[in-house]
Amino acid sequence: MKRLYVVKKVESCSLNENGQAFVPTYPLFIWADTPVQLRMGEQWQEVAKGQLAFVHPNERIEMKRAKQAVDSLFLLFFQGYRLEEETIDKLTYLVDHSTFPAHGSVAGVGSLPLRAFTIVEQLVKSNANASGNPSDQASQHGLLAELLDLFARAVSTQTANPANPMHDVLDFTNRYYDQNLTRTQLAELSGYDASYFSRQFQKLVGHSFSEHLTRVRLDRAKLHLLTSEATLQEIAEKVGYADGFYLSRKFKQVIGTSPSAYRRMPKPQRIVALQFAGDLLALGIKPIAARFAPWESSPLIAAELDGVRNVEEIQSVAEWEQLSPDMVLAPDYLYYVPDQLEQLRRLEQIAPVLVLPWDRLGDRPALADRDVAWLRYGRFGPECRKTRGDTSG
Repeated sequence: MKRLYVVKKVESCSLNENGQAFVPTYPLFIWADTPVQLRMGEQWQEVAKGQLAFVHPNERIEMKRAKQAVDSLFLLFFQGYRLEEETIDKLTYLVDHSTFPAHGSVAGVGSLPLRAFTIVEQLVKSNANASGNPSDQASQHGLLAELLDLFARAVSTQTANPANPMHDVLDFTNRYYDQNLTRTQLAELSGYDASYFSRQFQKLVGHSFSEHLTRVRLDRAKLHLLTSEATLQEIAEKVGYADGFYLSRKFKQVIGTSPSAYRRMPKPQRIVALQFAGDLLALGIKPIAARFAPWESSPLIAAELDGVRNVEEIQSVAEWEQLSPDMVLAPDYLYYVPDQLEQLRRLEQIAPVLVLPWDRLGDRPALADRDVAWLRYGRFGPECRKTRGDTSG
């Protein structure tokens, strides 16, 4: 590979009243779960929740609390190299930062996909469990390469286009779908009156706010149905509905089947992974089609995708139908990409689509144990696959 990225260390710290100042030896990304003030260069700027900041090495940086105490401040240090010489028995790499973003660049939700924060989470965990074997190093390289690409695109987008308040609305909805959200409340968040808000939301997302909120809630309901034994009333309360019967009617209206029928689906045999390919492979589950990036830059992982279709190369509904999938896994950051949402709707006519959360650093893993058990064995593990009566809707 022409470029190589290696995690050097990951630190987690809290800021006291006096803050902290240092000069990093390596390039780093900074992420905080509450706002933090950073001085990178001559000026102070606030890095809000849901944003990443990039810092070049040998540049002094100061950090201090913003509006409240920072509970978790993550510093991800890494190094970049480029291939200088290649011979039969030797590869020579030199440190190279020429392709990195500008010092002090900041990007967040709206321009930066939530996938980026999941990558940070994976890098934090992989660094904590690193064994030094080539597979771990290849995985970290692939994740860092993808993170840098996403960040560079986000910074470029922010420069070309002013921030869109609707992106904040989408982020808020994606995180707090279980609350009593209203159009008026979200219009105030965006700074628009309700009528203008509705038009702008429809223009950006392709459907109304109420339709989008319903979709988010039903996607979460699907996950609860397949990975838990919660009653329909309990699930309704978890996703923002007060009434299980209302959830049942809405579920059947939008998804086309009842919650109980959805819950009784057999375990999937032919899975399409619009994301999560690495998770599935690590669990011994090989998808029939997957998004190959960033595995194309990681030969050890790419080899495991031999015979798997690249979803980027599937252009028509007919090609999807020929694959005959019985489950499609998708990340919830696709809520921010209207054309991808349309693709999910089309796919849902072919196979059940399960949208899994990729939202916050420190949140539950992308595929929790209970999710894996369902993918492998059905709704129950192998030791309890007996028939169970279900009156959930």
